[in-house]
Amino acid sequence: MSKRKKIKKPESFISRFKKRFQQQSSVILFCMGLVAIMFVYYWLYSQDFFNENINLPILKAYAKAGNWVLNVFGMETHANATLISNDEFTLNVGKGCDAFSPMILILAAILTFPMPFKLKIPALLIAPVAIIILNIIRIVSLFFIGRYAPGIFEVAHVEIWQTAFIIFCLMGWLYWLIWANQKKQMITQN
Repeated sequence: MSKRKKIKKPESFISRFKKRFQQQSSVILFCMGLVAIMFVYYWLYSQDFFNENINLPILKAYAKAGNWVLNVFGMETHANATLISNDEFTLNVGKGCDAFSPMILILAAILTFPMPFKLKIPALLIAPVAIIILNIIRIVSLFFIGRYAPGIFEVAHVEIWQTAFIIFCLMGWLYWLIWANQKKQMITQN
């Protein structure tokens, strides 16, 4: 008797998709979670309630903080609502100058990344503080630029600082990711 070789059926599209999804599920869930959080954030950000009750008080706080720093540098400014001004220049700390988008993006990336939660806690605490400090530096620098180099104000405001925030958040997230992976490996080795 001769043995027949069993012919293997080709995998169906669905079974290949399931296998691929299982192999890549953590990456897919990370991306889906990130998109979902950002979608909810941008929806909230466009709501009047959010702008009047959350964003406006934060913008006023940024104006006060920027005003304080500028006065440390002898600029003799005063803050009125979201405006920082002196006799030579007025800066409006308006919507978009709140650093919400980069802050929510980095927090969402940390929260949704597949990593034990206890390794996320330091980054979730440090990232907002670092972004707030960077934003105050941005506001102060834009006041100085508006006062002493108004020709480059728009470039500094729109292109340089937005790019700097993106790079800062990306580098911060990557730094956290490397740190968290090292900590995770140390935990699993013990």
